[in-house]
Amino acid sequence: MEGRGAPRNEVRGGDGVQNNQNQGCTFKDFKNCGAPIWDGTGGATGCMRWVEEIEAIISRSNCTYEQRVNYASGMFKVDALEWWNAEVDARGRDVALDMPWPEFVELLKGKYCPSYELQKVQREFTYLQMEDGDYMGYISQFNAMARLVPHLVTPEPRRIEKFVNGLHPQVRRMVSHIMPTTMTEAIDRTGNVAEELIRCGELKKKEAGSKREIGESSGVKKGNGYDDRKAKRGRAMAAAEPDRRSY
Repeated sequence: MEGRGAPRNEVRGGDGVQNNQNQGCTFKDFKNCGAPIWDGTGGATGCMRWVEEIEAIISRSNCTYEQRVNYASGMFKVDALEWWNAEVDARGRDVALDMPWPEFVELLKGKYCPSYELQKVQREFTYLQMEDGDYMGYISQFNAMARLVPHLVTPEPRRIEKFVNGLHPQVRRMVSHIMPTTMTEAIDRTGNVAEELIRCGELKKKEAGSKREIGESSGVKKGNGYDDRKAKRGRAMAAAEPDRRSY
C-alpha cells in the first residue's frame, strides 16, 4: 500500500503545526527503516509492543503525520489485515487513512486489548521479573505492559520503583544503591550494570536458541524425552538400505 501523493510540507504534531519541507518518505523507505509486520497475535502486550516499534520507525523515517496510518496499516497481515480491511470498508478509505494517530492507536487497543486481556496484563505486570542477564527483554516487556496499565506506574517515581524492584537481585542492589531519579537513568544504569555482571560471569546472557529447542527438533521419544541413539540408528539404517526400484 503506497502513500497517497506527495507529502505535505505542513506537518501536524502533537504540540501543533510545524513547517518542515524535509519531512516525508516513501512506503519503501518506511519499510527499509525496519517497520515490523504484525499479524494480530501476541495479545495486548504484542499489540502495544508493535505500536512502540512502529512509532520508533515513524520518528526515524520522517514520514509525515498524514502518512502514519497509511504506512503503519500497510504492515498488517493475516488477522490484523482482515480487521483493518473491515474498518476501512465501514469508515471509507479516505476517512480511515486520515484518522489521527492517537485515534488509530485507541482503535487498535479496543480490538486487541479488551478488559479481560488488561486484567491478565495487570496480574503479570505485578510479578514481572528480570530473568538472569536478559535485561533487554525485561525492559521491552516492562515498557509494553506499563503502557497498558499506566495507573500502576504513575507518577514517574512509582514507575522507577516498580522497574527497579523487578530487576535481577544482583542488578537491583547496584542500581538502587543510589536510586535513579528518571526512567532514562534507571534504564541506562541497568544496562551498564547487567553488561558488567555478564562480562564477569555473574549473569548469563540470553542466547538466541536453547538446548531444549534444538533437542526437540529431532530424535525418538524415550519416556518424556528423546533418545538420540535410537534416532541415529534409524537414520543409519535408512541410509544403508538400498533404493528398491523396479527396472
